[in-house]
Amino acid sequence: MTGSLDNEFHNTRDPKLPLLYLTGDKNRETIPKRLSEVALECHKMQVYETSPAPDLSEKLKEVSTAVIVNTNEGGDTIPPWLVLFSPSTAEAVIGVLSESVVQFSETKQVGNESSILSSFQIASIGPTTRKYLADNSHRVAASAPKPDAESLAQAILDQVISDQ
Repeated sequence: MTGSLDNEFHNTRDPKLPLLYLTGDKNRETIPKRLSEVALECHKMQVYETSPAPDLSEKLKEVSTAVIVNTNEGGDTIPPWLVLFSPSTAEAVIGVLSESVVQFSETKQVGNESSILSSFQIASIGPTTRKYLADNSHRVAASAPKPDAESLAQAILDQVISDQ
């Protein structure tokens, strides 16, 4: 489209062009609001709901503990990364990992127990997830500005380099 969205729609469309906007339960009102401002009549319908997998706690503890133990036993000095891509994912995952502990061999770490979450560097994808984490007192070590693999990898690499 050339020109602004407002001008384009006002010049080429009848008022209130109808639009069916299918969404989930974790959306913001930004898109429907903006569409309404440019003479699109939004008919919003929730078509799915985000919820954690029934076995999330068990599987997450198992996999994250294996990652941490392998990192520590391998002598790696760079901590493992936990990538969170949405506030709802962050809420579910952090709840499980904050309350879970991992056992370390005494030779690899002072003390032998730590929360699983504290063993990870946290990366977020996008500003909404970063804000959610910050608002809930979690340190985000890296944040990808765009939701793609290249942005995520670059954000993590930049942080790893700055930590050395």
